[in-house]
Amino acid sequence: MATVIRTQQSKAETRVHTISFANDLLSAVTVESAVLTHTGPSSETPTVAITTPLAAITLTTPEIGIHYIKCLATLSNSEDIEALLIVRVDY
Repeated sequence: MATVIRTQQSKAETRVHTISFANDLLSAVTVESAVLTHTGPSSETPTVAITTPLAAITLTTPEIGIHYIKCLATLSNSEDIEALLIVRVDY
């Protein structure tokens, strides 16, 4: 089952949301890369930076509404894991 993280953010801010894959990693396995899929009320393109076991997702000045960001991470053992970041923007 994928990790689901719910958070809030203001329309006026840029925020880095951190996802930890530590509980999903076997010993000596690292996060090699990640791909984001954003579904939301506008077309912002979030970015991701990987520092094992963390994925740092940056969402810049999003529009009001609910943003769903799926993070699909590829591990050093060629397996994939995913997390869902749900960002609510009210103001």
